[in-house]
Amino acid sequence: MQTIEALTTLGFIASTQWSLVTTQQVIAAGVTRNQLTRLTSSGSIDCVRNGVYALSSASYGPFQDLRAAWLATEPMRGVTRQDFSVSVSGISAAAVYGIGDLFPMYHEFTSPRRRQSSIYDVRFRRRSLPRDQIVLIDGLPVTSLPRTVADIAETCLDYEHLADIVRGAYEKPEVTAAELSAALAPVARRHGAENGEALFLEMVRHSPATQKFREYLEITNRIDPKTPLAPLPRN
Repeated sequence: MQTIEALTTLGFIASTQWSLVTTQQVIAAGVTRNQLTRLTSSGSIDCVRNGVYALSSASYGPFQDLRAAWLATEPMRGVTRQDFSVSVSGISAAAVYGIGDLFPMYHEFTSPRRRQSSIYDVRFRRRSLPRDQIVLIDGLPVTSLPRTVADIAETCLDYEHLADIVRGAYEKPEVTAAELSAALAPVARRHGAENGEALFLEMVRHSPATQKFREYLEITNRIDPKTPLAPLPRN
């Protein structure tokens, strides 16, 4: 295989996975390591993570490194296979959704089997997730918003940071109050609330999704439609 053919092969593989390829993928397609080295030296591709390359034409977006890290978890897996065995989760998932103000210090993934990573910026949590708790966002498997909130609530001890995540999630049209209440239930007493719904109500009282919140209160007979919203007392 000539170098130009090798580059064409890389382009074909990368076309369905954010202009990224793994070493294992391209070697399986007949490209040699020497050709990878030459393509890197010529600037045709860039090594963005150990074993993962980006075509030089790729635009470096905010989630390129996250996508590369996800590809590296199963180097022979292609995006088009829709393999949900590893999903983006926790603060990394919150960043994909654009909720909260916590900055991911590492790439967080959930897998049904035990995994250990020697890479400093990758962490795994072990959990088997039903299919309805994983959504595809631009080809990337990400935990659903309720699952993301539940995962963050497990480890986030700061009330305000968690509340910011919850408010951001509630602004999304696909999420219901019942789902977020259930996600918060295991940590409700830690934050001084009687149950998950009480914690949810307290956290979203001043959410920008005011109309959505009001409709929820009306449906659950908590307020009269004409009653102005007032702060809930903290325990």
